[in-house]
Amino acid sequence: MPRMTLRAVSLTALAVAAVGVFAGCGDDSTATSTPGSLTPAPAAASTSSAAVPNGSDAVPTGSDAADGGGSAPVTSPGPAATAPPETPQAQPSDFPGPDAEPMGEREKQFVEDLKDEGVEVSGAGESAVVIANYICAATQANEPEATIVVNVNAMTGVEQSITGSSMSPEQAGQIYIDVAKSSYCS
Repeated sequence: MPRMTLRAVSLTALAVAAVGVFAGCGDDSTATSTPGSLTPAPAAASTSSAAVPNGSDAVPTGSDAADGGGSAPVTSPGPAATAPPETPQAQPSDFPGPDAEPMGEREKQFVEDLKDEGVEVSGAGESAVVIANYICAATQANEPEATIVVNVNAMTGVEQSITGSSMSPEQAGQIYIDVAKSSYCS
C-alpha cells in the first residue's frame, strides 16, 4: 500500500507541475494589440510599399510591419534617452573609494613573507594587506581566536579562488595569521 501512495503522490505532483507549465499558454490577456510595434507610427506615415533605402536603420512599425513595406522615419533619441557627458568630480576626503594609498615597506614585506611561505596573493597584494589589517585589529580588540580564524579563512578562501591556488583556505588562513602576528602587527 505505501508503494501505491508514493506513486499516487508522484503522479499528482507531476500533474500539478504540468498544469503550472501550460497555464501560461492559454490566454492572450498580456499580449499587446500590435505585436510588431515598438514605437507608434507617425500620423503622416503611409501604408504604401515604399522601399527602405540601403544602409537605413528604419524598422517597419504598426501596419507597415504587417504589410512588409514602408518605414517609419529614423529619429534620434530624445534628451531623456541620452546620458549627460561624464565630468569628473572631486571625491570627498572621507570617500572610501578606489584611490588606495601605495603600499609601504611594511606592507610589501608582509606580502613577500606570505609568498615565502608559499601563499599566492592576488594583484600587488592589496587584499593580503587588508586581511593582515583585520588580523591586527581583531587581535588588538581581543576578539576570540575562533572568530578570527573563521573570518580569515573566509577571506583567504576568496583570495585563493582568485589566484587559483590549490592551497586550502584553512592552511592559507593559518599562514596569514602566523605571519601577521609575528611580523606585521607589531
